[in-house]
Amino acid sequence: MSRWGGNRGGNYGSGNFNGGGYGNYDQGYGGYGGGGFGRASGNPMAGFGVSRVPPNLKEEQEWNRKQDEDTSDPHKGEARVIVMSNIPLDLALPKIIHEEMSKFGEVLRIKVLANNKTTALVQMKDAENANKVIEQQEKLSRNGLHIRVQISTKYTEVRIPMPGSMQDDGYTADYTGKYNLNKYPRWLPPEPPKDQFMGPPNRFFRDDMGPMGPMGPMGPMGPDNGPVLLVSNIPEELAQVDKIFNMLGVYGDVLCVKILFKKRDCALVHMAKPHHAAQAKQHLDQFKVGGKNLIVSFSKLRSLLQDKLVDEEGLQKIYTKSSLHRFKNIMAEKKQLKNLRPPSNLLHVGNIPDGMEHTDIKDLFVENGFTVIDSKECEGKSKMCYLKMDNPEEALRALAVMHNHNSDKVKTENSKGLCVSFTQNWNKKE
Repeated sequence: MSRWGGNRGGNYGSGNFNGGGYGNYDQGYGGYGGGGFGRASGNPMAGFGVSRVPPNLKEEQEWNRKQDEDTSDPHKGEARVIVMSNIPLDLALPKIIHEEMSKFGEVLRIKVLANNKTTALVQMKDAENANKVIEQQEKLSRNGLHIRVQISTKYTEVRIPMPGSMQDDGYTADYTGKYNLNKYPRWLPPEPPKDQFMGPPNRFFRDDMGPMGPMGPMGPMGPDNGPVLLVSNIPEELAQVDKIFNMLGVYGDVLCVKILFKKRDCALVHMAKPHHAAQAKQHLDQFKVGGKNLIVSFSKLRSLLQDKLVDEEGLQKIYTKSSLHRFKNIMAEKKQLKNLRPPSNLLHVGNIPDGMEHTDIKDLFVENGFTVIDSKECEGKSKMCYLKMDNPEEALRALAVMHNHNSDKVKTENSKGLCVSFTQNWNKKE
């Protein structure tokens, strides 16, 4: 058995085409199993969903031979292929990986493994660029991600499938300009006409549940849905960047908020990960607050961080270096996902300063204009308490305003201020 739990299969690209996709690694980062991209279960069209002519083995061998004999690349043979593993499934697309890896240097080719989509091969221009990835790999593991990278000791090239063949399944991308490959993975439809803000209705998952992630329903994720949301119908009292950060930050880390200059009740919100955006949409879309139903949609924009933001009356703010993120590492994310729920009328308040009781926190919320029905100590937690609000809408408004609250009257031990979250019942220990 290999390090990755796989067995050795056919040769990479030119072996037996009855394996049905890339196999697993053997002996560290050894040969690919399954014999390339060939037929699955004896059916040459299984799993592809489109009518393509099965590849001719001799043609494939000739195609691969020509790649081996191509000496036009001065860096051919250098140790420059990166094995990139533990990639979140919603990020395992060549174009997304290319966006990240291009920060380290020129990327020539990318291949996401067909039967292990959390792993990809990335061919950098040369060994120097590959080593730069290894040296600066912590940049890939920000915002709770734990990407692993290693230079392959087996391969120096990512083979290009024959364009138009069944092997050309959309998971291989070439950035040299030599090959015109299919850019759509077989489960991805062609991109619809781009809209300035909102993406099309998701065609792959139920909007109320979404796909099942490793920890349960993760919201309406899909290949058309990225990390940027358009939030509309925001009440005037909440249409401020920090309050929007607080509202959506319950469901994922917010990297940037940009309120639209000509439509102040709408904002673009860049979440740290696509599934953070999906969670925010799942729990806040159509939630009524301030007499309006919030509308949370996926934007076709993929990033708000590409250009330097110009301050326009405090309408935009970047939070990439904020210490207030709730999902900042894997342990924090697991805890947040465990307690993830729609807005409720019960709030949990943490990080309470020494000397303040739950009744003081209740009075503080009332002084800031919120209706609090009752308050209660959090059993065994002196710096925590529960607040029972008038209704879930009042609780959401209070969370948007009072989360991270810090003032002369309320001086917490750190600069993070009060920590306000939705909770389920009085007796639950957070």
